[in-house]
Amino acid sequence: MRIATWNLERLKLGASAAGDYDQVLHSFDADLLVVTEPGPGFRGRFPYAVLSPPQRSGPASPESWVALLGSSIQAHGIVLPYSRLAAAGWAEIGGRNVALYGSVLPWNRHALRQAPDVYGEEDRTFTEIFDRAINDQVENVVALQTEFGRGNVFWAGDFNHPLAGSLSGYVRHASNAISTSLVRLGMRAFNASAPNAHAGANAIDLVCGPSELITEVVACPRPFAKKRPMSDHRGYSVSVEWP
Repeated sequence: MRIATWNLERLKLGASAAGDYDQVLHSFDADLLVVTEPGPGFRGRFPYAVLSPPQRSGPASPESWVALLGSSIQAHGIVLPYSRLAAAGWAEIGGRNVALYGSVLPWNRHALRQAPDVYGEEDRTFTEIFDRAINDQVENVVALQTEFGRGNVFWAGDFNHPLAGSLSGYVRHASNAISTSLVRLGMRAFNASAPNAHAGANAIDLVCGPSELITEVVACPRPFAKKRPMSDHRGYSVSVEWP
């Protein structure tokens, strides 16, 4: 099975380049794909996508933070409020029912100011915002594990913080919180040591799943169109196999 993730940055190059973004998504050839910040018009181009609540203010119409794609992906009935920045789905792949949780975690200490519709207007520290966000998301993943079995649940998306490298301050706190949460879930980030879009840094868009699986990072592209990077994020595609 192949799982991929990419942050489109709300179509960084503009809606006129939507076809270029869609071509990259198709090129992952993934059984399951988590698209973060999919941007305007995504539902129209991918009518069968599973989307997080489309309440993010956009230039044309409200947008979702997360979209899930897959040839047989179906929405899961778990209740996910807009502020969770998450979507959940499931699919039958190779005779196995697999659950996928896609999400975005708080990005930096300015998240409160930049997204008051998500994190509220109450003055809080970044660590308070991050800890609450990740705890809520972990609770959702635990619920999926209870239903599908720990070995059949995957979590991917824009975690916004690397798990490897030289870390300090709030980034170190976020990284430690993610690592601790993955251990609790019996998971690991399959692409933690893969390169970031920025030289010398490690991946912040992660594909996570059961620790015992056999995995290989098969692609980590940074696509360009019109001689410009299409996103500040690399995409990642991971092959997974049950032992």
